[in-house]
Amino acid sequence: MRIFFIFLIVLFISAFTAIAQDSVKVSTAKELRKLKRELPPQKGDLYILAAPTIGYNPTNGFMYGLGGSASFFLGEPVTTSISSALLNFSLTTKHQLLFTARSTFYAKNNGWILNGDWRYLETSQPTYGLGTGPSSSKLASNGFEIEDGVFSEPINDAQLMEYTQIRFYETVYKEIKKNFYLGLGYHLDVFTNIKDNLLDTTAVPPVITGYYAYNQKYGFSQQKNALSGISLNAIFDSRDNQNNAYKGQYANVTFRVNPEFLDSDKNSSIL
Repeated sequence: MRIFFIFLIVLFISAFTAIAQDSVKVSTAKELRKLKRELPPQKGDLYILAAPTIGYNPTNGFMYGLGGSASFFLGEPVTTSISSALLNFSLTTKHQLLFTARSTFYAKNNGWILNGDWRYLETSQPTYGLGTGPSSSKLASNGFEIEDGVFSEPINDAQLMEYTQIRFYETVYKEIKKNFYLGLGYHLDVFTNIKDNLLDTTAVPPVITGYYAYNQKYGFSQQKNALSGISLNAIFDSRDNQNNAYKGQYANVTFRVNPEFLDSDKNSSIL
């Protein structure tokens, strides 16, 4: 009995000591976190935020999902801007799946900047037509002129398109002078599983959508579109903080070419 009583005392003292040690550890951890918040940011500091997301717009309906951001310094904060990455995954009441990842990384002393924009979207969007003649005198809602004096069925409502989009954009910038950068980028947009909901070429008269008519006229595929190109870029960025600037200026000029030899459907350019 005495041995059992001594065992209980030892067990109680051990448990109390362990709890006290844990309490000290927790207290110390809290003090360290408080102290860290009060200190200036350091190289390697990581700031993470994750939360459920909810929203609404006419194109997507109600959206719900998860979003997160991560901000950090790849160099000393005195000479290096804060880098950040934003992630979002959403489902919508219009049966859409949306994933986006956007990032801006500043290398040590802001010598390089890397911008990224990645997306995977199973989504839908309405179009409204752009007119059928050089002067756009015949509106799409009046029907398309199939041949002289023969028009397709008028469409007075939005023309809903369903599709899957894959986007991969990456641009690398090199600092040439203080706050001034030149960069080279690659940009890819692929649209697949395209469903033109209102199109009905078998009806009498046929129901021709703006998307179908445009593709027929200019030789684009009705099922898949691709835009692949490279860009030349110039940036001036003197902001003190890209996430929430209090001072500074930002300007970005991009010239992009989308040649067929990079698997674009047609040659094109964008400024």
